[in-house]
Amino acid sequence: MIINKYFFQKTSFLGQILLIAIVMLSCDNDKNNVSNYENYINKKEIGRLNSSEKKCIELVLSAQSEAKKHEKENTFSSSKFEEAVQLSKANQLNTLEIWSKLNYCKYLYQYRDMPKSLPVMISLIHLLEKKSPSEIINPSNTYQFVGYYLETIGQHQQSIYFLKKAIATGNKSTDIAAINDNIGIAYTKLNKIDSAKYFFNKSLVLAKKNKNTLREGKVYGNLAQLHIDKNEYENAISLLEKDIMLSKENKADQNTMFAMILLGKSYLKNNSIIEAKKTLENALEIAKTKDYFQSSELEILKQLKIVYRLENNESLEVSTDRKIDDLENVLEITDGPKTIADSQYKIEIANINLEYEKEKLKLSDTRLKNRLLIATLVVFAIITILVQRNISKKLKNEKAEHQNLLLKAELERVNSEMKLNDAHHSLSSYYRYLSEKNTQIERLNNKIKSLEKSNSVQKTQNLEDLHTLLESHLMTDENWFRFKKTFILHYPEYYDFLVKNYDELTESNLRLIMLLKFGINSKEIPNILGISSEAIKKAKQRLRKKLGERYDLLFLQYSVTSN
Repeated sequence: MIINKYFFQKTSFLGQILLIAIVMLSCDNDKNNVSNYENYINKKEIGRLNSSEKKCIELVLSAQSEAKKHEKENTFSSSKFEEAVQLSKANQLNTLEIWSKLNYCKYLYQYRDMPKSLPVMISLIHLLEKKSPSEIINPSNTYQFVGYYLETIGQHQQSIYFLKKAIATGNKSTDIAAINDNIGIAYTKLNKIDSAKYFFNKSLVLAKKNKNTLREGKVYGNLAQLHIDKNEYENAISLLEKDIMLSKENKADQNTMFAMILLGKSYLKNNSIIEAKKTLENALEIAKTKDYFQSSELEILKQLKIVYRLENNESLEVSTDRKIDDLENVLEITDGPKTIADSQYKIEIANINLEYEKEKLKLSDTRLKNRLLIATLVVFAIITILVQRNISKKLKNEKAEHQNLLLKAELERVNSEMKLNDAHHSLSSYYRYLSEKNTQIERLNNKIKSLEKSNSVQKTQNLEDLHTLLESHLMTDENWFRFKKTFILHYPEYYDFLVKNYDELTESNLRLIMLLKFGINSKEIPNILGISSEAIKKAKQRLRKKLGERYDLLFLQYSVTSN
């Protein structure tokens, strides 16, 4: 079982023994016939269920109907799903609890409400691990969706586990081609290319055999990703064009959009700017048709910003940058990159911290209690010995790893400074220097966040070292005035324009304006200047308020590039 497997890898022997004992104590009281539920759901049979069972099913069906009508998350559907979950749980209708949570999670997932869907999915996985397929309504479909969801939040190995269970429990109506295709996607993310190709080709054979042209197109798109990873853009473009053609034939707007995004990126990598722009703008038209396509819209806008920059179309680049900022703020609470990352973290924590509600059950078997007590004492003795043997080795390894990290980061900083000096502080060298700085600072920030969550014995000292090193990477006043001097040297007209028309600008205003004009985006500037993203956002707002209509002229006047 996937969650148990992860649990055994990450927890102590004591935790494992406790979990085994608790699971042994649980018993399944759900004796309902799954076929009766399926018949009632499909309106084939009206009787043979009690009032609570019927009400639970009707609540889910009415929630689905309302969601389909509005094509978005709505209060009525959400409340009905939640009522069905509570009803099934209160009446110990375990099979219907799984079915209710599955459909509630599908609904939240479809409309990209990841924060709400994640707790439901975690609870659903825990329930599934306690049930055999014969106790689950349409088990293949259930495992398939769980696999898709886990793939979305980056749990690739767990996704494969559930997708393979879907194949094992499938019947004639199961879309085996789709499942194989998604297993291939998961193996691609795990960089197991041979396995990915095997499942993609298996899916393609099944799709052609069953004349499923939409799935055939999707497989072509996924095979294209393998070529993109190897920089074989001509091959990727050919496959993506097939994907788009078949998706359009099937009026599959979402898949058409996905394929167009990938095709636009491939054109960009292949230096086909005109084709990239046309393809991405077509994809954008589709993305605007549904609210739950907003994450794709954001991805498209980021690519179009690159196109506009390459075309030297500063007006469109600036307006697109604003749209990106607006969308990122909207998606921050639904399915943006940060939310997906949080979901990945929470699902891993959930894999370790299984529900311990079974611990609250009374242990009726005295002999089992005694065995558990003896096992606990033995495990404590084993753990004590292992800790004494390994703690010294662990401390040495941690110290060596930390010293290597500090040395590597310091060397990167020195190398960046040397390259900048060797290039005589040209604007292009400054652009490379700032980009390298941003990468180095981002890496240190990630290490600090990781260390803050750890239980390292030397945590406090290590954090102090990393913060000191981080400060050395930030832009000093000396570096800023050298950058400013070089900027003015290359673009005196633009600096004269600022001085003559914006005498109210402060030095901090100039710093922000020059970095933005130079092409450093709002996400990189906080790292370079050592201030928060919120502070940068407020600084831009204050500047816009101070200058009014003259603000946009700052970025439209004169062309400034990093080349």
